[in-house]
Amino acid sequence: SEQSSLITHNNNNNNNSAIPDVNAISPTQVIPKSPFTSCCTYKDDLTVLEYSKYIELKTQCLIPYDNNNETHSTDLHKLYDTAYTLYQKSNSNQHDSNFTYKTIGFQTTTNPHTDFRNGGYISLLIMLHYINTYEREFKETFQLQYFAFAITCINVVNDIKTFLRLITDDEIRQIEQHKINSNTVTVLCNRTQIKCFLKALNENEILFYEIVSLALTQVIMEFKRNYNEDKK
Repeated sequence: SEQSSLITHNNNNNNNSAIPDVNAISPTQVIPKSPFTSCCTYKDDLTVLEYSKYIELKTQCLIPYDNNNETHSTDLHKLYDTAYTLYQKSNSNQHDSNFTYKTIGFQTTTNPHTDFRNGGYISLLIMLHYINTYEREFKETFQLQYFAFAITCINVVNDIKTFLRLITDDEIRQIEQHKINSNTVTVLCNRTQIKCFLKALNENEILFYEIVSLALTQVIMEFKRNYNEDKK
């Protein structure tokens, strides 16, 4: 199994420390320090509890959307049905035939499973969370011409999970070595930031969902502001 750069030793023999058994170690015990960033200090090391939260969320973020998985397909249909209900509420004068997956902001009218390549299954779950929790903000997107809610959500999910290092270790190493996105700056959080996030995650299990939702709402508000200005 792959080792997280959060706990990897950087000794002269280049040996990696084993991933600890979180059930056998005190939750307050710290994970051995690693080259997470060059400015790490001991106080910013992760506890076993924090590290286990990181691995749990990272594992969820790495699950791809599987078109052959019944649960995934059911959730996609649930997204369609819920969005369609909200569409009817906000567009009472529209014909039912006008509504497709493209109306939600996917790139295709039917079965947009390929759109989840970057966001994975968790991006679908976050969409479901958003349209059920932020119904008013979601319904507003139907009035914004050219705003693709679904694709925007997937991109926001991908950006935030990259920042929080909830991607593969190879992707992290490539970013740190400036081998991908050479024309842009890809920012990764440092140990202090990830520790703060994981401490908060322990208090709120849907924190990642809420962070994405907040960012997505900001994108919608900014698009709406520009959209309304262009209409003047």
